[in-house]
Amino acid sequence: MSPAHVGPTASARLLVFIAGLLVCGWTLHKLRRRGLLVPLGSLFLTASGILICFSAFPRVFDRLAFALGVDYPPVLYLAGLAVLLMLLTIQLAARLSVLDVRCRRLTQELALRDAARADGE
Repeated sequence: MSPAHVGPTASARLLVFIAGLLVCGWTLHKLRRRGLLVPLGSLFLTASGILICFSAFPRVFDRLAFALGVDYPPVLYLAGLAVLLMLLTIQLAARLSVLDVRCRRLTQELALRDAARADGE
């Protein structure tokens, strides 16, 4: 039992569609030039795909919200965005940890190499 559908205006849907296409295009461009990591790119492609689908089929998302017991569909959109941002943060934190370990290892290897050179001289 859903209230009468008002939904986003045509101009709002167009704006969301264009934003989705721009994010998708930017992500594919960065992935082709190897300027973006694949796991991070997949998150951006997923987000842009959801934006494009939402702009094309807003009633489907509203029905999904009502089926999940959400009375006001924009709350579901905001919750989805919050989850997406958390996933992005987790991905970036994991990547940062890997880079930190690699930098420490590199620093240790350079120190050992310099010490071996100093002993050899």
